[in-house]
Amino acid sequence: MMLREMRIKKRMTLEELSKASGVSRVSINRYELGERTPNVYIAKKLADALDCTIEDLINEIKPDNDAEEAV
Repeated sequence: MMLREMRIKKRMTLEELSKASGVSRVSINRYELGERTPNVYIAKKLADALDCTIEDLINEIKPDNDAEEAV
């Protein structure tokens, strides 16, 4: 996720994002470190607090060539 980058771009601390989103600071830190992945409900809360879309928080995923051939 691009969560950390979006948070820094918005000049928010972990604590500020936690208060704005209602998601614990520890959870946000784990999402930023890639230790956990938020469910859609949590991702929406974070996106709303950062005034962006869920898509803005997701890394660009490049298609796997093998996957394309299997279709």
